[in-house]
Amino acid sequence: MLYVLQALGASFHPACFRCQKCSRCLDGIPFTVEQNGEGVICMDDYERYFVTHCRACKKAINAVNEFGKIVRIVVEDREYHIQCYCCEGCGMQLSNEPQNKCYPIGEHLLCRRCHTLWRRMGALETDAAVSDL
Repeated sequence: MLYVLQALGASFHPACFRCQKCSRCLDGIPFTVEQNGEGVICMDDYERYFVTHCRACKKAINAVNEFGKIVRIVVEDREYHIQCYCCEGCGMQLSNEPQNKCYPIGEHLLCRRCHTLWRRMGALETDAAVSDL
């Protein structure tokens, strides 16, 4: 029996309804409409191309709070999940609280104590990890 998919106000053969990015068949698979409204993309490609990724864990930042807003931390144009916003030296959760503020060196997030330690060990505005110093 032949069946036809109805989507976006049009009819498609199931095998012809494909992701605009990877050409994956979308028959029975979750998809979304591209931002320009001209095509459809699978959710994997949506996350890959259109969702911000956490600089620390590399996973998509897409969880919403009770107000429907995506919550994230932005530091010098880099974005993080709240739980990933931690000192790279000791693992302490960073925040806007005076005792937990971030003191970055280059791309590295550090608490005040680790920032001081890294500086004493010779870290400048480089990407050298503390283990490399």
